[in-house]
Amino acid sequence: KEPKIHLSFNNESLDIEDDYFVKYDNNISAGSNAVVIITANENGNYIVNADPPEIRKEFTINRAPITDAVVTADSKSAEYDGNSHEPKISVKLPDGKELKEGTDYTITPSSKDHVSAGVTTYTIEGSGNYTGTAKSVDFEITKKKIEINLNKPIKDRDYDGTAAVTLEGIEFIGILDADKGAVELKSKGLVASPNIGTYDKFTFEKIELGGEKGGNYYVDISPETEF
Repeated sequence: KEPKIHLSFNNESLDIEDDYFVKYDNNISAGSNAVVIITANENGNYIVNADPPEIRKEFTINRAPITDAVVTADSKSAEYDGNSHEPKISVKLPDGKELKEGTDYTITPSSKDHVSAGVTTYTIEGSGNYTGTAKSVDFEITKKKIEINLNKPIKDRDYDGTAAVTLEGIEFIGILDADKGAVELKSKGLVASPNIGTYDKFTFEKIELGGEKGGNYYVDISPETEF
């Protein structure tokens, strides 16, 4: 930054270069120790009565806001696959200048888990010569679709006044090898009646998966589907 300098003597304006010269020091980065240095033109009509013969004035360079910065991400989502996924984020000022992460801004994710299904919000805050908060970025790891194979589904039980039954012999098709044994079916099946009887068909009110890794998957089955 180079603020404009105006000098006068006895209410008479002095001319830059004809009467004096101006130079600056430490005037690139934000801070309060930038300096303007004024010296007299030896061939002019004025001198600086000081030792050394110069006038030094400190001034402040304020941190620039990044509120209106243009924030872009190379991707908005990725499907769960057991690997870590994070978007590559870039930040540019309205004039097109690209800022540098770690120097001009920091990125803080709302979660440290970049593997499991869910939405992570990335907050961009100015640092160094910049201040303020830019537009945040949302990145979603979407659930992976799987299928279920019901080989021996309905477990016998005593009458309890409801139509809900526990399902057995469930096979999940499409889950990752590393997740096998960590996904379970939380939903119960619904038979046609709560009354005592033998039933070989059922439906689901909804499909809900559980277990340590169940939140990373979904099963696309209509509630009206009869098994």
